[in-house]
Amino acid sequence: MNKKFLVLASLSLALSVGVVSCISAQKGPDREIAADFWSDIADLFRTKTEDFSGNTRARELDTEDILKRATSGKLALTEGEVLIDNDAAFDSKVNMIRSATRSIRMSYFIYADDDSSSVITSELIKKAQSGVKVSLLVDFITSYSKLDLFQMMVQEGRGNIDVRFYNFPSIRIQSDAVYMTLPCPEVANPKSDTCKKSKDAAMAKMNLAQPTFFSSLFLAGLYSKNAVPMKVALGLGAQIDPAKLKSSGAETSEEDMARMMEFLKLYFDAKVKGNIGAMIKLTIAMFMYGEELNPIVNELSGRIPLASERETLPGKKTTHAQEWDHLTDYTHHKLVAVDGREFQLGGRNIEDSYHMKSRIPVKAGAKPKGKYIFMDTDFRAETAPGGTASVEKSFDRTFNFREMVAPLSEVQRVMPLDLSANNEALGEAAAGCMAQAQSGKLTQSMESCVKAGMKASAKYISLQQRVAAQKASMIEAAQNYNNNYARNGKKTLRDNVKGASWSADVNKLSANDLRTSEVYYVENTSFNVKAKKDEDIVRRAGSTIGGERFYNKHIHGLWYRGLENACYVSKKQNKDVRVVMHTAYLFMPSGLIHKLAKMLNGDYGDCSRVRVTLLTNSFATTDLNVINIFARYQMNQLFSRYQGLQQYAKKNNERRFFPTLEYYEYNAEGAGLGVSLHTKLSLLGDDMIIGSANADARSYAMDTNNAVFIRNAHDLNREYTAFIDRIIGDSRKTKNLTNEYSFMQAAQLKAENNMILGAMICRWDKKSSCHNAADPNKSGVMNATDIRQSRFSPERIQEMLKTIDDIGQRISVDTYRILNFRKEFKQVEAYDNGPKGANNHEEQWLENEMNDLSNSFDDLFKVL
Repeated sequence: MNKKFLVLASLSLALSVGVVSCISAQKGPDREIAADFWSDIADLFRTKTEDFSGNTRARELDTEDILKRATSGKLALTEGEVLIDNDAAFDSKVNMIRSATRSIRMSYFIYADDDSSSVITSELIKKAQSGVKVSLLVDFITSYSKLDLFQMMVQEGRGNIDVRFYNFPSIRIQSDAVYMTLPCPEVANPKSDTCKKSKDAAMAKMNLAQPTFFSSLFLAGLYSKNAVPMKVALGLGAQIDPAKLKSSGAETSEEDMARMMEFLKLYFDAKVKGNIGAMIKLTIAMFMYGEELNPIVNELSGRIPLASERETLPGKKTTHAQEWDHLTDYTHHKLVAVDGREFQLGGRNIEDSYHMKSRIPVKAGAKPKGKYIFMDTDFRAETAPGGTASVEKSFDRTFNFREMVAPLSEVQRVMPLDLSANNEALGEAAAGCMAQAQSGKLTQSMESCVKAGMKASAKYISLQQRVAAQKASMIEAAQNYNNNYARNGKKTLRDNVKGASWSADVNKLSANDLRTSEVYYVENTSFNVKAKKDEDIVRRAGSTIGGERFYNKHIHGLWYRGLENACYVSKKQNKDVRVVMHTAYLFMPSGLIHKLAKMLNGDYGDCSRVRVTLLTNSFATTDLNVINIFARYQMNQLFSRYQGLQQYAKKNNERRFFPTLEYYEYNAEGAGLGVSLHTKLSLLGDDMIIGSANADARSYAMDTNNAVFIRNAHDLNREYTAFIDRIIGDSRKTKNLTNEYSFMQAAQLKAENNMILGAMICRWDKKSSCHNAADPNKSGVMNATDIRQSRFSPERIQEMLKTIDDIGQRISVDTYRILNFRKEFKQVEAYDNGPKGANNHEEQWLENEMNDLSNSFDDLFKVL
């Protein structure tokens, strides 16, 4: 799954520069941690204030607390089931769609046009044609390149299919695109603000609600990850000529480029972030080197609209800078809801990887599509008519959230897919118009010339042609699924949590669970879906530690309170309590580290009868390597703390007060070739959360997510615990790395970095020469520093390894400090995301430097 948008690649250098400078300013973080480690462990045993014979200091998670965080009230289920089998989850969705008589609501991060997805699309069209209203919300970034698919659905749906897109670029982002594609004036010896003043004057005369042709080209190229329209927009619109820039002087050296990057970072910190120290340094630099730097500043301020961290539009909560910072926020919801009586959610997107157990070719002899088959978990529920009204109401509020959501017609107006779906015609038109301009024969504006030339090209493919092709492709793909997959017998071999033989009700909740359980719908959203006042229906970007309720990060809030509740229940009821985090991506945000620390440090009283199991992907099974690379540093600190507590208690005959902590990863050999975990399920004693949220910083700080919170489904909890124990008890399927992370040294982490980077280069760099690259099971033993004939020089590889470890050291230090923080972060009930000052209630939650450290940690790693 592609988790990172193209524009984030340009941030990697800035990220590494920022982290390296941060780490280099510290003196030996490894040695600093080592020096304090045992004294900190001893302090935990000396400073605990409870003899563990009285009441626990952990708080109960009661129904009132749950309702504060839940989108719905208690849902009265007549049926519920947990689906771990891809085919069963797919059939369940299709059957729900086929059963609809009034309405179908769907929200997905990925909505593909492959084989199984085409079956779902064709069923939605049939329902729409019969009069059922279909509302589909998809993520804009992941879906823009498939705009023809959604246009086809709308046209075929006879007015009953409404497709909308989450995190469509705001008016400010659209106007920034206009700014970037305006030309700078040709001026000898420009001042630092010459270009900016010219553009500002031009934009003051424009209707910024109406995009220009070149701004539409730029946005179309940006969101479709297509360089051709972006080059035309910047080359002909902004009149940026790379050849001219090169001819103005000698080639820039790497040293000059490094200095340039330092200056650009200084400029950004001063002008955008308002950093006082950076402002002083910039003033000195401009005073001493003004003649050399003026052209650079002119280009920078003229080409890039500098976004303010303080400026907000009337009635909004997000600043200009935040809109750019959160340009890649996703809707990560997975939901289908039908007729107010049935819904299904979980980790599965609409794509073959989530709905099949093997990949199939489109045509005989062709290679199968896709890289992965995901192990995932969905939950389906039925209620009496109208019983899921609160789920549908929340969907509708997001669907109509115009600050971030746009209908298909608006997308086609601002950035029609025509502009990125016709590379050859566009390139041909741009070259022809440029030739006319250079020969003095251009008789119309460049914009009009390119538009007319593109549509007149024999290579131009119209929207209706593309839509017709999309419909034919859907029919063919659906037939391929039905004929070559569904009828080959594989769908009869289904997995289930119980490990029992397949039957029609094997996945369903028992009668006892339906009677005893409480089920609530829970979400992480970008605004308050339960807001009673219109002014509260505004975007809130990101989150802050302690402020999860205010920023609507309710899934995380229930995780945090659920861990505390596990200690409360174990002490109050004098029983063993099991906690399981079964999650695809485990790079914990600061709040989750902090809550585990509270359990380990004795701050929740006696947690000794709680057993915490972490089960996630290995580097060999994940589809997102970057998570595992950096999570190792976090796990190293967490399990070193755990092992230190165990050793100290044993050596000094101290009574244990901390939980059992264990960590497992899936083995590629046992999981199967190309099989990856995608489940997001947590078991917190008698409570279970099944949904779409990963235990990582991105799910916390950027994406929307949804889940069900299930309390007191005792049979399900027992069956799922047994299911997990079967997995971790099978050494072919999983590996226990608890001790490995407990005793891992810095040198071992660095050696692994070398091996991991080598595996990645051998896998992705076709120019690399790896001695065993022919054997995919052994390519991981190839160190990056041993690779020859790679596109990366030995010096560049060393630089990459250093950057990885520098970032890892930042993670180690921050994790260590969070693990030692004994207080609670204050809950944010009200916060104005505007300028810092006396009136924004900052004193309510910025208790000390740990707030800043924790929030900067989440902010830095939210792009992973």
